[in-house]
Amino acid sequence: MIFKKYRGFLFVTAYYLIGIFLSVITYEIFGHPYIHAPGLHHILFLTFMIGGFILTFISAFNFGGKNHLFHKESIIAHGIILGGVIISLVISFKLTNLKNEISKENQLPSSMIINVNDSIKYVVSDSDTVYMMKFDSIVIDKINLQIPNK
Repeated sequence: MIFKKYRGFLFVTAYYLIGIFLSVITYEIFGHPYIHAPGLHHILFLTFMIGGFILTFISAFNFGGKNHLFHKESIIAHGIILGGVIISLVISFKLTNLKNEISKENQLPSSMIINVNDSIKYVVSDSDTVYMMKFDSIVIDKINLQIPNK
C-alpha cells in the first residue's frame, strides 16, 4: 500500500497543516487586539513549531525502531519544514536590520545648512525649514522670530 510507505511524511504534513489551520482560525476569531505583544495565533503557531522540533528529535532517536510514524520520511519532512522556518526567520531578521540601518543612514541631522546655489540658502532643523534666503531677501526666518507682547 502506498500510504504505508509515506505514512511518516503524511503524519508530519497533517501535523503542520493542522497547526497552520488552527492558527488561522484563532486569528480570525480573536484577531490581534494588542499589537505590542504576540497574539494567541502566534503562540499557537510557535507551540506547533516547538512540538515539531521535539518530534524531529524523537524521530531521530527512534530511527529504525518498530514505530511506523518515525521513519526516514518523517525526519526529512520535519527537516524541510523546520529548515524553511529557520531560513525564513533569519532572512526576515537580516532584512529588518538592513532596513533599520538604511533608515538611520538616511536621517537628516538635527540642523544643517543647504546651499542650492550661490543665490538660495536653506537652514533645516528637525526636517523643518527655519531659514531661507533668496538673493538678498529673507523669505523664511523662524530663527529670529519675535512674538509681540500683548
